[in-house]
Amino acid sequence: MILYLADRDPYQLSASGAKKILFSYYYHSDKKFGDLKKKFFPNGIKVFADSGGFTAMEQGVEIDLPTYCEWLKENSQHFEAYANLDVIGNQVLTRRNQVFMEEEGTSPLPVFHIGSGFKELKRLCEQYSYVAIGGMVPYMKKSNDINSFLKRVFEIAGDTKLHGFGC
Repeated sequence: MILYLADRDPYQLSASGAKKILFSYYYHSDKKFGDLKKKFFPNGIKVFADSGGFTAMEQGVEIDLPTYCEWLKENSQHFEAYANLDVIGNQVLTRRNQVFMEEEGTSPLPVFHIGSGFKELKRLCEQYSYVAIGGMVPYMKKSNDINSFLKRVFEIAGDTKLHGFGC
């Protein structure tokens, strides 16, 4: 298992000594990641970039997809992986964003959400070797619900590499 630590404050992440971090576009869209990396992580780190779609949804803010794509292109050399701009609760818009981002020349990890049809997860696992699983935060304290969901996810995923958001 690989664990990416997340915090909106790069000072905290740096102080933690983390070697792998999840970095949110939502909090740092106005910054070049290379500048932050030099300042806070001079010894190098592995970075998973996330759109921050969940946080934006909670705040009632929309993330501009073309701008997110441009930010990824400008900073992609610093990222080990990065995620699609997912729309929790809407697999159609999430898929549309995936297609748009790929057409823009980026290669985001697709995101599957709890509550979406498992047929979509099967499609993603057949098309991609690495898939992110999201929408789980509200269920993490409901072990029966999340355990049965994750059991099904792992059955479908087979050898597909998975990233669990908010776990």
